[in-house]
Amino acid sequence: MSSAKVASIFPAWPALQGRRGFIFFGAMSGKSVVVFIDYQNVYHRARAAFGHERDPNRNAGHVYPEKIGDLLCERGQSKDPGRALTEVRVYKGLPDHRSGIDAQSYAARQTAAWAKTPGVAVRSRPLDYYEAEKRGRTVWKGQEKGVDVMLALDLVEMARTGAFDTAVVFSADPDPLPALEQVV
Repeated sequence: MSSAKVASIFPAWPALQGRRGFIFFGAMSGKSVVVFIDYQNVYHRARAAFGHERDPNRNAGHVYPEKIGDLLCERGQSKDPGRALTEVRVYKGLPDHRSGIDAQSYAARQTAAWAKTPGVAVRSRPLDYYEAEKRGRTVWKGQEKGVDVMLALDLVEMARTGAFDTAVVFSADPDPLPALEQVV
């Protein structure tokens, strides 16, 4: 894949030579394709793949969900010209004021932009918070809870109802694995 194509999907940074970052489950066969993206996992894997785990620029690692789906279908056109992207489903935990007003505002704008994109469905849950010590003071730490389960439930239900011929799941979390095994 050309670096220009990679840069158009993963907008912040070019990949470092020999680095890989995404766990990809699924095979491309069939006409109707649905892509499931565990966004936080993809974001952190993109940061790691492109060498920016410690980069203070939090924009490094963001991806365009609809472009990922389009690329997957485009790459399969030579093998299966009738393949069509039905939907890209993005799963994300949403921060509240305890993460800071900037993080809350950014996440709201990001998910609203995705929701306006044709063919993209956003599924979210509020982050769970717990108190933690940082440099001698108490701070709130947010973590996703239930996002991977929501993805897994949607995957199984959509497979049961015949909503897709092919499912592609992007995640670095092994929790959806039983759902993938059930669908296959």
